[in-house]
Amino acid sequence: TTSPAGAISVPILLRGGLGMNPNPQFQTDVASNLKDKSETIIVGCKSGMRSLAAIDVMTKDGYTSLINVKGGFDGWLAAGLPVEK
Repeated sequence: TTSPAGAISVPILLRGGLGMNPNPQFQTDVASNLKDKSETIIVGCKSGMRSLAAIDVMTKDGYTSLINVKGGFDGWLAAGLPVEK
């Protein structure tokens, strides 16, 4: 798969038997990967909707500088921003 250069993948939802389900490890995984809650963090998903939900949870957990990728990863690709495989 291709992702933005330097990305850390922490899904807020996981594919389950009946569709997408909340990731019970989301907050734990975020906390272990992103320790500085004041650091600017760019949050994205495929289209930009799940990342808004992630930002909501992360804000409640004390993260203060979060940016949603408008248009998600699809928009990232369309803008020609850096990716890695």
